[in-house]
Amino acid sequence: QSSGRPATFTLATTNTGPVAPWAGVVRTPVECSPCLLRECPIDHRCMNRVDAGRVEAEARRLVSISLHGHTHQDR
Repeated sequence: QSSGRPATFTLATTNTGPVAPWAGVVRTPVECSPCLLRECPIDHRCMNRVDAGRVEAEARRLVSISLHGHTHQDR
């Protein structure tokens, strides 16, 4: 949100630790995660198994926070 406008990014990471409140993480647990490798030696299952609908829902949640300044839990 460096430009002051909401933005979403879809990327893969081996880091499953805490993220900033304005960032969302959508993961699908797989047996090899977190692998902490720079390149996948298997089939990128940690990325390929993430459902697009879940990504969309998380993006909508983040935009709502950006526009309204609260989460659903804050209500």
